[in-house]
Amino acid sequence: MKPAIPRLTSALGNVMLFGLIRKIDRPGEYQAARIIGFSTIIAVATIWLIAWVMLIETRAQAISTKKADIERMTRVVEEQTRNQFELIELFLDMIVSHYQQHYALDPRTDLELADFVNQLTRGLGDSIHVLLVDREGKAYHIGDPDARPVANLAGQDIITAQADPEKRGFFVGRPYFDPVTGLWSLPTSIALPAGTGGISTVVAAIPLVGPEPLFEAGRPKPYGSIALFSRDGTLLARAPVDREIVGRSFEQNEMWRDHLPRQSRGVIETSDPSRPSTEELLSYAALDGFPLVVAVTTPVTDVLTEWRHFVGMILRGGALLTTVALFLAHHLIYRIGQLCQTRNELEKMAQTDSLTGLSNRRQFREKATVELARLSRNRSCLSLLSLDLDHFKAINDNFGHAAGDAALVHFSNVLRSSLRISDIAARIGGEEFTILLPDTTPSNAWILAERIRRAVASVPVYHNDDKIQVTVSIGVTGTSDASTPLDRLLEKADKALYQAKETGRNRSVVHDDMVEENTLRNAD
Repeated sequence: MKPAIPRLTSALGNVMLFGLIRKIDRPGEYQAARIIGFSTIIAVATIWLIAWVMLIETRAQAISTKKADIERMTRVVEEQTRNQFELIELFLDMIVSHYQQHYALDPRTDLELADFVNQLTRGLGDSIHVLLVDREGKAYHIGDPDARPVANLAGQDIITAQADPEKRGFFVGRPYFDPVTGLWSLPTSIALPAGTGGISTVVAAIPLVGPEPLFEAGRPKPYGSIALFSRDGTLLARAPVDREIVGRSFEQNEMWRDHLPRQSRGVIETSDPSRPSTEELLSYAALDGFPLVVAVTTPVTDVLTEWRHFVGMILRGGALLTTVALFLAHHLIYRIGQLCQTRNELEKMAQTDSLTGLSNRRQFREKATVELARLSRNRSCLSLLSLDLDHFKAINDNFGHAAGDAALVHFSNVLRSSLRISDIAARIGGEEFTILLPDTTPSNAWILAERIRRAVASVPVYHNDDKIQVTVSIGVTGTSDASTPLDRLLEKADKALYQAKETGRNRSVVHDDMVEENTLRNAD
């Protein structure tokens, strides 16, 4: 399986899902989106895990089934090969027996022996070529009146084996090019008792055009093979035919080195001797009573042809399920994000003034309550400003409500530029505003109030072609007592504001219990 596909889908999932999740700023919705995201990733991982397990199991099953198939095929080839060589061994034994019955005759010129051998070879389909070999290695046809040598086989393993007491008897030699028939042949030999003519060995050569077509018909297609080896690892015959490797020794091959010494038959995964980089299944069996080994091989790529089609189906199915899961998760998280955005907007609308963008009365009271509770912990103080635009009704009456709105926006902008981040400004009525100043004494609050008052008065409001002068009156109060009710602070700030209005407007007045009750400070 191509591992890049699940990795790619996982990466896309992370980008698609968690990119959206990071944009969600509400804890509840964020947690829900994370659950959906992680659940989707787990679901996608589970899909690919199941797919991976299925592929591993089906691959193992395909290989196991093919191992059983080639093992059965090996038994068939083993039986066929055994029968063929048993016939050849019987054939040679019958020649030896006939020779022993006519011991006094020269087998090279014995016409009765020649006729007997011809009958035997015809019974085997004329697939065997028989030669008599003397002690010097000269080879003769049977029944030749002139007893002329037709080849010299001196030094061939089929001849030297009969001189070795450990190998003497029925022997299968290395493939060789038969100079008599002009064919590559697989020779066998058996010893003759010393007799007339000095003949010591009978050789029966089987042309490889005999077993190789049989192997070719039965080998696994398209790239499997059937091979016949000697027990020393020499390749005797193979289908498909490859003359370059026939006769080569494979005794260092994994089968001979690691398996055959311990087990006379088996099925292993190894590499093709002719293509070392190709993995293949190899079933082998050593023939009891014969120095031969048959082997059936098939490349793993052949075994997995149908499995690869299954892999394609699984990958396409996994990709489809992954796409569906990611799409649904993306849709759900996107909708959660939209819901979060809508709730934020609704909360903002519920907590802020739509015209000025400042806090409304509700949010101001919530924040102010928190700041009052913080006083006892920090042992600090806070101040409160109550602000009212002067003659605001006249602005609406003379210039219109749009001009009044412009004045309110202008005033809120002045507040923003004058306050700290920790300060809380709110519009609590038409032209009425209030500001909570944490960690601020009334005297410092009055300084800020004056700065705001001067900034508002110094910059007129322009609306259409009208120039509108705006001023503000401010009441200031403060406390360091956390038990002071918020309404009490608002009441005192309103009293100070009322004093500012009564004494001419466009001024700041302080109402400060910590210094002196009802002390008024006026500034022009």
